[in-house]
Amino acid sequence: MKDPEQIRPPAWANDFLEWFCAPHLLEEIQGDLHEVFHKRCRERGVRKAKILFVLDVLGSVSPRTIDKSFRTNTVSATMISNFFKLGWRNFTKYMSYSLINIFGLSIGFSSALLLFLIIRYENSFDGFHSKADRIYRVGNSYKDGNFDDMIVTPQVPLMEKEYPEIVHSSRFHGSEDILGHGDVYTRSSYHVVDPGFGELFEFPMIAGDLRKALASPNQIVLTQSTARQLFGENDPMGKTVRLVNEKIEFTVAAIAADPPKNSTLWFQALIPWANAPKWLDLDQAGNWYNTFMIGYIEVAPGTSKDDLEQKLLAFRNTHFLEERRETWSILLLPLKDEHFRLSENKRMITIFSIMAGAILLVSCINFTNLSIAQTLNRTKEVGLRRVLGSLRHHISVQFSIEAAITCAIALVFGIALAWFVLPHLNHYYDIDVSINLRENYLLVALLAGICVLPVLCASIGPSFALARLQPANAMRSVIKHGNTGESLRRGLIVVQFTVSMVLLIGTAIVWEQTNYMKSQDLRFNKANVIAIDAWPEFFKDPEKAKLGFLTFRDQLNQQTAIESVAFTSNIPGQYDENYNVFRPADASDDEFISLRQIYVDHNFFQTFGMRIVRGRSFSPELDKGHAVIINEAAMKKFGWTDIDNKELIGNGMEQGTSYKVVGVVEDYYYQSLKRSIQPLIHFYIPDNVARMAVRLKAGRIDEGLDLLRNHWNAMDAYGPFDYRFVDKSFDALYKEQDRLSATASLFSLIAIIVSCLGLFSITAYSIHLRRKEVSIRKVLGASVLQVVLKLSRAYGLMIGIGFLVACPIVYYLGNNFLSSFEYRIELSPITFVSVGVATFLLAMLVVGYLSSRAASENPVNALKEE
Repeated sequence: MKDPEQIRPPAWANDFLEWFCAPHLLEEIQGDLHEVFHKRCRERGVRKAKILFVLDVLGSVSPRTIDKSFRTNTVSATMISNFFKLGWRNFTKYMSYSLINIFGLSIGFSSALLLFLIIRYENSFDGFHSKADRIYRVGNSYKDGNFDDMIVTPQVPLMEKEYPEIVHSSRFHGSEDILGHGDVYTRSSYHVVDPGFGELFEFPMIAGDLRKALASPNQIVLTQSTARQLFGENDPMGKTVRLVNEKIEFTVAAIAADPPKNSTLWFQALIPWANAPKWLDLDQAGNWYNTFMIGYIEVAPGTSKDDLEQKLLAFRNTHFLEERRETWSILLLPLKDEHFRLSENKRMITIFSIMAGAILLVSCINFTNLSIAQTLNRTKEVGLRRVLGSLRHHISVQFSIEAAITCAIALVFGIALAWFVLPHLNHYYDIDVSINLRENYLLVALLAGICVLPVLCASIGPSFALARLQPANAMRSVIKHGNTGESLRRGLIVVQFTVSMVLLIGTAIVWEQTNYMKSQDLRFNKANVIAIDAWPEFFKDPEKAKLGFLTFRDQLNQQTAIESVAFTSNIPGQYDENYNVFRPADASDDEFISLRQIYVDHNFFQTFGMRIVRGRSFSPELDKGHAVIINEAAMKKFGWTDIDNKELIGNGMEQGTSYKVVGVVEDYYYQSLKRSIQPLIHFYIPDNVARMAVRLKAGRIDEGLDLLRNHWNAMDAYGPFDYRFVDKSFDALYKEQDRLSATASLFSLIAIIVSCLGLFSITAYSIHLRRKEVSIRKVLGASVLQVVLKLSRAYGLMIGIGFLVACPIVYYLGNNFLSSFEYRIELSPITFVSVGVATFLLAMLVVGYLSSRAASENPVNALKEE
């Protein structure tokens, strides 16, 4: 253990004391503080003694102890102006290094800024509602740990009535109809809401009051775009609008601005619950069994979500159906989490946050490395300044100003680059963000932060190191370039390439997972199949339209450009969540199993090329009653090995109805591969004209589309013929992964470019310092290859270390990313090694080029220099 008398107090605190204290008092005050410090080391320990020494130094600051000549030691305005001139001269003197710094920093700044804008936008969803933190979507949790966000229709109004903690509530149910005004028609969605909707949500209004408009029946709220479709530029307020198929007329009572893109609630028209469609009556679908309703509540300030959920158990026990009271609980889902829960974008935002920090870190390391290399080459300048009277903090301020000049220029270019890219970013992500520095104070703070960060990294360390040099040593260039800062520079290069390889390998994993999902056999043929919304209600004569579509299907000439036509309630890739519970006819009443459900005709499986693995497909001649076909997942769920004489009993609107299982279809993917294939039941309803699936003959696509368009127009539709290809709809399920892959690829490429650019500049500088060494080696007989290997070996080792550090990091992050996919790739060493080798070769190409140039130079040129 050291003698307490040999232990020194914190150097920076001691320097601070010497800086501010008057010379005639310094010896006395410093001596007393040191004496007390050593005494405390003996009595209270070194750690406490150092802390108390710092406090004593701070406590000694007073008007009496401050040096009267202190003002002469401060940095004056004239001195700062001089520093700016010197900074600009050094900037232009080392123009190549300055441009590299500006390029690297501006790329880093713009990348971080763009990613920040995306992250901020994603986190802003529903934030424009002032009471968003007290609004919840009501859902149900189940005993098996699952939950859903749909409720029974009568639930939320009754909850508001019985619980004072709930101050407002509203249902939000969407449907589709034809909106008409005079001879103008438009196909539009509309939502039925309760009067509390206007109290819960604060959508921007163009005209009228949302709350008053929804308080009375036969009043409608239109969005601005919907009103423009019906009325053009005329004022719609007070005009009449009708729901054609529901045969209800409304008075336009308010016009809302189109919901912002950062809103999870989207609507085109709102009508009061008093005008809800008849099928939402309690004796039909609006009962205590069907869970297809969206409901929101607002709780009173200070209400605990968990406490209210506990209280709502009594509500469940009182009102829910008896079979659900033991297995269901009411769940409150915060509105602020709604966007991430529905879009699964939380993972993307986490990845973008990591990427923004990583690219900024790589850029700052690049800047720091070059700054350290440059400043260590200016020891004579520092020595001369110290001889001429500059103080330590003057040197520190000078280097900080020089770094700030570079960062400020880079920030301007970075903002300009981000501004140029932003429209393309908004289009690609279908978002609406802008760089508005006047209103966005958080953005200003971010820009200030990302500008100050590299200044601190690149100036403070080198400036204090040089400022502490004794003037005589600095004038003699005692400091050796080859050693001073070399360890730090090498460490920073390792970090730089570690970060870059984490991004590159991570991007490769995202690409592989996306391609894996998109390339899987979906177990149906999606090529050349189009989907058309063909509800008869979209035509002026629904009965004529329905008959026309059925005739078109049944009398289709196989020699035309159309191979087959099928009607269904759902199209693979566009599946609407719809399920019910069933039990085998020979099972007890408590053995119900939940199945997804879909209504199809006898052409469905043929049109999509699906394979019936047991039994048969639907037949118009054989299946006159309640026939169903299940998938393999449902058969496995029931524990069946065959379907002989198998029947299912439904529990729902047709409770107790028996359905004969006539076939089993091979499991096909009707949803994204992010989820496993769920048990599915197909009901045979041959005349259910809803969505139409049409297989077109290869090579005759346009001809088939023209045939369908002519048939559509002949039936006098309210809207134009519209269709979508099933393969494109299925690919759209992976839009999030595609965007993530493309974005990760772009910014990973930026990171590796900046890293290689930094490696180029720091290698060029290091080789420049070793020119004489290279020349001597060549004079002594070393070949160009030997010199290149000698100069490149250290950098190859650094990149190898970076790869070894990156591998466990990516392995952890990659497994965490893939864990959310039901069907996923396995992490392969080939991915890691291939990216590592590619990065190594790219870096060695940069280093080898510079090394070969140095090795090929005439030795005389370097040896004759002073």
